[in-house]
Order: sequence, then C-alpha cells, then structure tokens
Amino acid sequence: MANIKVDVYSDIACPCDGTTSNYLRNYILMNSGTCSATLYYNLIVNSRQKFHIALEKIKTTYPDVQIETVWHPYMIDPETQINGEKYMDYNVRRWGGDGWTYELREAGQPVGANFGNWKIWPNTLLSHCLVTTILEKTKDPQKGDEAVGALFDAVYEKGENVSEASTVARIGKELFGIEESEWNTEERKQYVRQQDLMAKSDIGISGVPYFVINNKYVLEGAQSPNTFFNALKKVANV
Repeated sequence: MANIKVDVYSDIACPCDGTTSNYLRNYILMNSGTCSATLYYNLIVNSRQKFHIALEKIKTTYPDVQIETVWHPYMIDPETQINGEKYMDYNVRRWGGDGWTYELREAGQPVGANFGNWKIWPNTLLSHCLVTTILEKTKDPQKGDEAVGALFDAVYEKGENVSEASTVARIGKELFGIEESEWNTEERKQYVRQQDLMAKSDIGISGVPYFVINNKYVLEGAQSPNTFFNALKKVANV
C-alpha cells in the first residue's frame, strides 16, 4: 500500500478555490497586479477541479493507494478589512468592477459552484484559525476538508460573512463541536499569521492553490488531470 500526503496551501477568499473545495475534497503571480484577475481565477478553477479528477481516478484505478490531503493557511489579501468588505466595494477597489466574475460563475456551474449568494469578500484570518484548530484537535485531514467546504459554502452560496466570529463559531460548533474559545485566541491568530508568512517567505509561494506531494514534488498552476494523475502515480510507484 502506498501512502501519499498532499499539502495544499489555499485561501477561503479565493472564490475559485470554492468551485472544487466540495469535491477535494495554479500558480500565477498576483503580486502588484501583475496579472489580470480573470486569468488568475480561471486558472484556479481549472487546476483545482483537474486535481480532484486526478484524485478520484487514482482512488478508482489504484484503490490501495491512500491519499491524505492537508490544508495550510495562506491569506491572499491580509489587508482586507477585518470585518470583510462588501462584494462590489472590494471588486471596485481592487479591479474597477466585477466583470471578471462572469466567466468565473459560468465556469463554476458544471461543478456545482453557482456563487448564488456572494455578498462579502472576507478577511479569512478567523476561518484559518478554525480550520487549523480542527486539524490539530481531530488529527483528521478529512475534517479539515469538510471545514473548508463549509466555509466556502457559507461565503459564496449562503451569503454569510466568515470574517465575523459569530459566523465561524456557528460553523465550528454545529458541524465539528468546536467551541469558539478553542480557536478564537490571540495565540491561534498569531500561529496563522506565522504560517502564512512562512508559506510566502520561506517556501516562496506567491499564488494559491499550491500543492506539495510527499514533501518532494510541487504542482502549481493550470495542470491537466493527467499531469496531476501522473504525478500522484509516480509518487505512489504504481
């Protein structure tokens, strides 16, 4: 039996990550506006979904291969207001409007991501606090996947604001039995900030999602399902 660990660096504030988070369950520089938002997000939509297709193919073709996916904090825009920003206000401030989301919404429909009630661009600090706490307490990567999926759904389909502690606390309590006092602490916030900084400065990650397979192979960007599949297959030696 081959065991594979995939470390995924990602952010709830990346709507295109949400198009596949429910199933999982790209690399393109965004620094200083070096690429268009439309290109950035469309690449993420495709790469995450293609990674999911590869995971499912590995599970079907090689059932003895066990794949563990572990989420890590990455904040695309830590300068987002602490309570989040209204959808249109943020889009106008960053890109002059929300025209780039039209293609995003169209791309999301085939995979069940309709962005049906997207009202807020969140500050994701508290979301990462919850996810990392769940991973630490349960020792179960699947729970981390579920938490990320629930947070994405809250933001993009339910119109909720995960910048607010009350929203994150409800998700943590109702779905995972985690009390707010367990994750909403200065110590945990500092941990998330440190992990975000480490991902950017030590590892050199400049865009997400970013995949590290068995601490050895890195995949970033709009890879095809076959590229992901072959990488996983190579690592599993099958």
